[in-house]
Amino acid sequence: MRRLTEQPGGGGLRAVAGVLALAACLPACVMPAAKYSGRVTEPVALASVSVRSGLSDDLQLLGRVTTHCHLDDDVLDDAASLSDVVCSETLLRRVLLEETARVGGTAVVAPSCAVDDDEDELTIECAAHVAQARGGVEAVAVSATSDELASPTRLAGIHEFSATELWGVRTVFSPRVSCRVARGRAGLDEVASSAMANDGVDVDRVQTLKYLAASNVVLGDIEVTCENCSTEAAAYGTRAVAASAGADAVVNVRCSERGEGVRCTALASVFEINPEREVAAR
Repeated sequence: MRRLTEQPGGGGLRAVAGVLALAACLPACVMPAAKYSGRVTEPVALASVSVRSGLSDDLQLLGRVTTHCHLDDDVLDDAASLSDVVCSETLLRRVLLEETARVGGTAVVAPSCAVDDDEDELTIECAAHVAQARGGVEAVAVSATSDELASPTRLAGIHEFSATELWGVRTVFSPRVSCRVARGRAGLDEVASSAMANDGVDVDRVQTLKYLAASNVVLGDIEVTCENCSTEAAAYGTRAVAASAGADAVVNVRCSERGEGVRCTALASVFEINPEREVAAR
């Protein structure tokens, strides 16, 4: 059960501080989604990339790729990378696939993920070797058996943009009320277990509403800003922040292009009365 409590007057200052931190950080603070060392060839389609348990004779090694994201109990308290808001093993495995395709690889070889424990912050790290089919992309279909091939990792809500874009998206959540209970150390361990189980933040459960219904309580204001990213990625960020804050919906989502960047704003809200059960709440 959620507990709603009014914020004691500091929300405005936090909002200003968060926006200033976000403005100062972009684009200087944007970290790459992945680090790759090795040879780079022509990019290939993501659908051409397979996942292999080991390096076989039909593959030639190109290099190695690593990626990581952070699980932080206070991820919504300051300007945060969207990759940390939705941090999960599924997200990182998707990045391994995308980076492999970008550098011309056709196989992610022996991918592995682990959690690095550092006091109040947990980091999920994934790594893999990148290989290319001998004979090029055309040889992929005949060189790999069906049980060795893997379709691209699916991420809930991500259909029209690249997962690597999330590292360049910055989020600010300014609460009006609080529905989140401080997780503490035990809570972080639970979140880590969930993220490593490929769950992460359930963005798909967050509805997008044009207007605030009578049954909605506003939890806070969301601002998402990015440079060199798609509007779809920024809009997804509003729902991801809302999900992380415990909201049921985002209301009045507005996105605008600013030079090479995108800015989206929205309200995060929760249903005080379930509209599926109470006609008066609709």
